[in-house]
Amino acid sequence: SGRSEGSTSSQLAAVRHWVLVRSVQGTVVLIVICPLATVTWGVISPSLFSLWTSLALLWAIAAAVTVIGLPIQESLQHVSNSLYYALAGFDGERSSDMYGDVDGASRG
Repeated sequence: SGRSEGSTSSQLAAVRHWVLVRSVQGTVVLIVICPLATVTWGVISPSLFSLWTSLALLWAIAAAVTVIGLPIQESLQHVSNSLYYALAGFDGERSSDMYGDVDGASRG
């Protein structure tokens, strides 16, 4: 496909570096900066506590939907193609409609 192994390796190293830097930044923000910003609030009221726990719950639900949903969405076309092929049978006529004719010859 025109890609050399060296360029792929260097691309992966660059992506790995980007992910590590962003992960450290996110960790510092969530573990250090956010709690320091709330120190001035003192003891929070029960209603503010409820708000924060609701936000945490919504964040967890959004994360779960993302972590579960994106891989499903990414592979949905492959799964549906496989199911179609399995349910339509293994004859060349039906499967060639979906997958195309490999050798380029038309069947008739």
